[in-house]
Amino acid sequence: MNLGITDGFRYLADKLIDHTKNKVTMGSMKKEDLEALLKQNIQLHGDVAYALKLMDNNEMHDWMRDCVRPELDNTSSRLRKAYDDYASKLSGQASADERKRPLGSLASANSEYKRILEEILKKIDKFLAEESVTLQQTRLTQFAILGILRESNAVVNFSMYLYAFFCRVANGTDSGIPRYREVYILDNLDRVASAVTKIRNRRGAYAFLNDSEALRRQGADLVLGASGKFDFHQFIIRKFYTPDFIDCLLSALSALNIFDAVGNFLADYKLDRHNRNKEIKNWLENHVSLLRLELEGKDETSPEYIKLVNIIKAYDEKIADYDERIQKFEQDD
Repeated sequence: MNLGITDGFRYLADKLIDHTKNKVTMGSMKKEDLEALLKQNIQLHGDVAYALKLMDNNEMHDWMRDCVRPELDNTSSRLRKAYDDYASKLSGQASADERKRPLGSLASANSEYKRILEEILKKIDKFLAEESVTLQQTRLTQFAILGILRESNAVVNFSMYLYAFFCRVANGTDSGIPRYREVYILDNLDRVASAVTKIRNRRGAYAFLNDSEALRRQGADLVLGASGKFDFHQFIIRKFYTPDFIDCLLSALSALNIFDAVGNFLADYKLDRHNRNKEIKNWLENHVSLLRLELEGKDETSPEYIKLVNIIKAYDEKIADYDERIQKFEQDD
């Protein structure tokens, strides 16, 4: 959605009014819940970036050329052109990352999101001094954090599903890809390409920490419902806000359920984290199976064999870590 500063704030206010007008009561955003969401995504971004960087640049190019591309030409999957469509929408540093190595832009973007979310987590008491805030009490910077988390979710899921697709294609097993992953990749392709381009060109979420500091200095970190209604857009000074900051605010509109008066938000979050842990573990196991196939017939003293063994060892360590997390959740449940 491309809106100017004024129109963006007006649209945000209208959506907040729509969300609350039929609700008798509203819940609040708890600091512990926000911390939990940040920690979840930090973990996910770190693990995905780690997996995407295990092969060096030349190995990724070779794998793409020799294993993935030939099978993409033969597959009937709706995703056969998804990667090329994604890469064509990148620009600047993100495009350079992708030319340097396949999926390089996603590896770099996941690392950047991890760093930014870690910085937000370190400064959580500065962003949210209270233990909880209602939607009306929420400041613009607090609301924008939810938007960053939504973009972060899209990037990490897209990265995971696209890489898993490549692994399936390379092994000739892409017919078993769950339909929801196909739909997710296709529905979020433009959004993720935009988010990755922005963060790699030092915009979007990358600029959030500086933007939020500037807004606090200028007294422009407005409270959404300070007057008792969502009329904050009437008090903005346009020059204080960047289009990227507005994008973060608008992205947060899809995260309003954190404020809804339901007591099971944290339980839902824990279950979601558990399901993602199982999914990543399955993804890693599938990839290890493919790597073990590559070992067959190779000279055990060759550099290629030794490299693959080390990669498999690294993946196995991650799988064991996920096994521990999954078992802990299921034993505590």
